[in-house]
Amino acid sequence: MASFFGLSGAARAATLVVTSTADSGAGSLRGEIVSATSGDTILFQVSGTITLLSELPIITKNITIDGNGNNPTISGAGTYRPFFIGDAGTTGSTYSVTLKSLTIANAVAQGGAGLGSGAGAGLGGAVFVSSNGALTLSNVAVSNTQAKGGGVVDNFGEVGGGGGMGGKSYPLTPAGGGGLFVGSDANSSGTAGGSSGGVHNGGSGPQTGGAGGFASGGGGGSSGGGPVAGGAGGFGGGGANAGGATTGGSGGYGGGGGSAAGLSTSTGGAGGFGGGGGGGITAAGSGGFGAGNGGSGGTGSNSGGGGLGAGGAIFVQSGGTVAVQGDLSNALTHSR
Repeated sequence: MASFFGLSGAARAATLVVTSTADSGAGSLRGEIVSATSGDTILFQVSGTITLLSELPIITKNITIDGNGNNPTISGAGTYRPFFIGDAGTTGSTYSVTLKSLTIANAVAQGGAGLGSGAGAGLGGAVFVSSNGALTLSNVAVSNTQAKGGGVVDNFGEVGGGGGMGGKSYPLTPAGGGGLFVGSDANSSGTAGGSSGGVHNGGSGPQTGGAGGFASGGGGGSSGGGPVAGGAGGFGGGGANAGGATTGGSGGYGGGGGSAAGLSTSTGGAGGFGGGGGGGITAAGSGGFGAGNGGSGGTGSNSGGGGLGAGGAIFVQSGGTVAVQGDLSNALTHSR
């Protein structure tokens, strides 16, 4: 249900109403975020807890989400980060989002795990504000939220794509990198390697791995010989590579570097911000800010480095902003 107001001749702003605490469907918060356009207000007419079954859609529009005195709780179910604002400058626009009179609870930003590759960063347990996001908080409570960097598994000989900010690596050679969200795993593999990913995942395709777009892991590189490389991640992990003179793809922001294994020189990909470096046979990839470097075969391990965990409640990427009005309870904000 929506009511409209605004100036004649201009695009009208709507008030969209949340009437259900279900994760999806008619009257749900998820449904109204999808339906909203810039300038709209999403108004709660229901109290209680919304328990998420997946992350809410990335918000790339100017909207207000208002608890309207009903003090609803958005629960990440101990698994998910509810809000991700902006698209890291992909569109060249700035997106302003206001959250009012609500609680965000039991939310987790879990960096994707790495298998021989660098692990992803976990950034912003409740909210991640990207470089072109502008968040305003008004009387918002944050409870029991966490940011956890991804861990790594030392599997000599395995060549996985880097872990993303949510998606994990994949234990086949050479896989694409993990993507932004939980479950956006690097599930492409095979001798052909991977092409660039879609919105969330690294994908499969021929030849050298392509670069991942926004929120995507890079594709895996060719597993044949020759100087080819795994693709770089967007907001995800870099692709893996296996062959001759090879290099794992570099991780995007928050993504781990892809691992590399070859018959001659092979170098792990560098981690993006907060992403662990990928493992390599002859040289390891360097970790991003706050993350671990990869190991090399010469040190007895070609495991990747662990990911950074930062911003247990809110993380603000450089260029993004946060403004607070009224009370903000129990929030810890990190900016980088």
